[in-house]
Amino acid sequence: PSLGLEDWLEALGADRKQLFISVDEALEVNRKLGLKSFYGGWKVWICWLPETMRTDTANKFLKLMEEPSDRTVMLFITENSDRLLATIRSRVQRIPVPALSDAEVTQVLQSKLAMGMEEASQVAHVAEGNLAKAWRLAKSGNEQSDLQGFMDWMRACWARDGQAIVAGSEQFGSLGREGQKRFLQYALHVMRQAIVMHVGTPELARLTRGESGFLDKFKAFIHHRNILELRACLEKAHADVAGNVNGKLVFVQMSLQIHKLLRLPAGED
Repeated sequence: PSLGLEDWLEALGADRKQLFISVDEALEVNRKLGLKSFYGGWKVWICWLPETMRTDTANKFLKLMEEPSDRTVMLFITENSDRLLATIRSRVQRIPVPALSDAEVTQVLQSKLAMGMEEASQVAHVAEGNLAKAWRLAKSGNEQSDLQGFMDWMRACWARDGQAIVAGSEQFGSLGREGQKRFLQYALHVMRQAIVMHVGTPELARLTRGESGFLDKFKAFIHHRNILELRACLEKAHADVAGNVNGKLVFVQMSLQIHKLLRLPAGED
């Protein structure tokens, strides 16, 4: 019922490539929107994920955005509006679209996949209003494919197991740019949920059964003295990967930093 970025990349066979909107595509859009509507009605152009637009691409759109042809509507649908180029943000009207509620996602899963109420509710809680994510979780048996990789990585970081870290860097490098960014986003998600559980509010955590079982023990190592540094470390790695820095080197450096942070004593909360 709903496809996300990962689903599209997989369908296109481009799951190992970094997604971006090219200058050639911008020129083609400019050409098509400059044509007269065949039936004399409105022309509507929908741009999905405009945050993947590079600066040189955005420059090709600026004149069209400032002076669009008659009866033309341009819709930019973004998942991360703060990542939009400033030149784009300053020329559009923002219309926030709220995420689906857990009840709405539960209803879809029950009607489309014939899931039970309890199971559908748990998947919906983890998905945080993302129907595509809920669909993938339900199809994969309520577990995320990155969980085992994350657990192995954290154990290697804690033990400072050089052999395991190097092996992990090889696996990380084989994911491709988009896969690497997805894994780092998943790591950030788990870290956020770990601190939620650490402060004694597990009912607020959005976790699968497997993640919950792992974090019951792992949460002790995520606390107020290291969570901000861990987040910054993962975010920097994400930015480096997006900037085409060698993924293997990023992974090894990040792992050594995480080892130091995990070893910090919690102290008093």
